[in-house]
Amino acid sequence: SGTIASCTATLRAFANAIVLPATGGQEYAVFGHSFGGLLVAHWLLHAPPALSRAALQAPLFEAGFPIPAWKRAAARGLAKIWPGCSLSMNLDVSALSHDPAVGAAYQADPLVHNHMSAGTYQALLMARDEALASAHTVQTPVLLLYGTADRIVSVEAAQRWYDRLRSRKRHVAFLDAYHELHHEPAHAHRALELLRDWVLQVALLLLLWLTPLAPAHAQEPAEPTDWPAAISRLRQEMYDHPGLAATRQ
Repeated sequence: SGTIASCTATLRAFANAIVLPATGGQEYAVFGHSFGGLLVAHWLLHAPPALSRAALQAPLFEAGFPIPAWKRAAARGLAKIWPGCSLSMNLDVSALSHDPAVGAAYQADPLVHNHMSAGTYQALLMARDEALASAHTVQTPVLLLYGTADRIVSVEAAQRWYDRLRSRKRHVAFLDAYHELHHEPAHAHRALELLRDWVLQVALLLLLWLTPLAPAHAQEPAEPTDWPAAISRLRQEMYDHPGLAATRQ
C-alpha cells in the first residue's frame, strides 16, 4: 500500500498546510468516491485530529464485475518486474448511471482513461487488505453511501468494511441505483443532501469548495442549492483553468 499511503500522506499535508490556514478552519471532512473512497478508508487509519468526519460513496474495495483469472495473475507478476505495464479495465460505462449522457460524457472526457497499471492494481489490493484488517481502529465518524445495483464496485465488500467499524457510523443504500449516485436522476438530490447534512456539521468539506455556492450576503435568505448545476459549474471551472484539473482525482 506504499503508493496509496503516499497519496493519503500528501492529502493530509495539503489539508494541514494549505486548506486549514487558507480558510481559517480548525477541522475538516473528507469525501471519497470509488477509488477516492478507498483512499479515504486508508486515510482514516492515520486520521489527524482535524479530520472530524468522513463520507465514502461507492468505495472501491473490490471490483463489482468479474476480472479474469489470467488478468489477475498477470497483474501480480507484472507488478514485480514491470509495474508500469497497463491493462484495460474493461469498464462498462453504462453502469455508471441510468442517464446515458453520463456514460457518453465519461467516454468523451480527456481526463479519463480505461487502463490501470499492474503496480497500481497491486497497491490497491494491499491498501484494501490493510483498510479491512484495521477498520476496527477507525475513530472518525463515517457515512457510507452506495447503490444496490452498482456493477462497478462490490457493495458487499464495502458493507464488510462498514460492519467492522466501531466508530459512529451511518450507511444508506439506494435501491436499484448505479455507481455514481450524484449522477443518478432519481437519487442525486437525496445523496447530495445526505452528504451536505453529514459534512456541514464541521467547518470545511475538503475537495468541495463551497464559497461559490454561498449567498452574496449572509443576512439574505439562501436559495435552495441546485447541486447538479453547482457540480457542473465546478467541473467546467476545472476545464477552464487547467491548473485545477488535478482536483478531479
